Amino acid sequence: MKLERPPQISSSTLSPEMLEKVRESEWFQKVQDSYYYWDKVKRYTKCAPNANVQDNWQVLKQIRRMSYRKFQLEDITFLYSITNSMERDLHQLDLGLQKGFGDAHILQSVKEEVLNTSAIEEAIASSQLEGAITTTKKARELIQQEKTPGNESELMILNNYQVTQFILKNRERELDEDFILEIHEKMTRGTEAGDHAGEFRDSPIYVTDVLSGEDVYQGPDAGTILDYMEALCAFTNAEEPFIHPIIKASIIHHTFAWIHPFTDGNGRTARALFYWYMIKNGYDLMEYISISRSITISKSGYYKAFRMVEYDENDLTYFIKYSIKILQQDFRRLEAFFKKEVNRQQEMKTLVFDLRKAGLSDRKSEFLAELYSRKQTTFRLNDYVSKFDLSRQTASKEIQELAELVGIKLVKKGKYNEYVMEDLKAVIGLVLEMRK
Repeated sequence: MKLERPPQISSSTLSPEMLEKVRESEWFQKVQDSYYYWDKVKRYTKCAPNANVQDNWQVLKQIRRMSYRKFQLEDITFLYSITNSMERDLHQLDLGLQKGFGDAHILQSVKEEVLNTSAIEEAIASSQLEGAITTTKKARELIQQEKTPGNESELMILNNYQVTQFILKNRERELDEDFILEIHEKMTRGTEAGDHAGEFRDSPIYVTDVLSGEDVYQGPDAGTILDYMEALCAFTNAEEPFIHPIIKASIIHHTFAWIHPFTDGNGRTARALFYWYMIKNGYDLMEYISISRSITISKSGYYKAFRMVEYDENDLTYFIKYSIKILQQDFRRLEAFFKKEVNRQQEMKTLVFDLRKAGLSDRKSEFLAELYSRKQTTFRLNDYVSKFDLSRQTASKEIQELAELVGIKLVKKGKYNEYVMEDLKAVIGLVLEMRK
């Protein structure tokens, strides 16, 4: 659905007494704390100060203008507010993303599993936002088995993953033109966007709505890019005035996308900078989070937040609130994933003990237990090779021994051979029973 622009604001103003009365009203508390855009303000009329919805918008904007904070990017003024709910949400995110889950109670293997999964998810989701098409399974194999990318989509995903690792190694750097160009070059290397990798655009650029095909945004003139980028870097590196890091990361994300300095790859680079700034400012748990996955799920909300900023006086609050919401969703998902992974590894540890007690070797016990805990009924020789760092000959011998023991089938699938266990629970039961 096309986003409606808000009505023009007149020059008339309410008296201080009337403004204070509105500010204390139930209607204002709701529309301001939730930071409604015009499309919701006009529908929310409960206890509204006026019967005319445009008059309500006029009152709301007058009050908002009194509390705006400014971010000046050369000749462009951006505005933002911090509501009560935003302060509460930021506090909760600070506690979660900086404190974490308590290292003493989390197995290192659990952290490594979650970290590896999240890094791959971010690479996949960020690339999918830019049009990459592949399955999660193929993308995992590409990264984990260090395969050569077979197409543009796989190359985009691999580049994204490598940029994430690059950012982690460069978290202490300040933002400058060279760093941005280096990120972009790594992000687009070898892809169609790579024709202009590591260089700012020198021509106009338009952002098109993928659903309607309509141009919804035109980036600033190419001749202004260097000045805007220099101003953005100065803002990013400045320690004063203090701006909460999550708010500042959101502003950096939005502003970079607004400048659109590259011919292609702007969205991926903008999200990479958001991730870098959060990591740089002590939000270590961001290593375990994939913001692009949540954005992919709510893609329309992502682009809508950009348009609301543009349509409503460059009010960044809409995009900041969207970023906070995404981080909250990611953190809740991460909490659930941690708990699930802890339980899985504890169950696996118990099963490994039982299989060893039944007489199975350490490697075979661990491999079978992991397959069972993941409900995985097929595997390849390379899975066994990479898990235990074995030669293919040794791995093949041990798998053959296991296959003969419990009847694992070898099936040709394309150019690969796969081992199949139709009933993994029965296989585990057979091993335990045979060794009694």
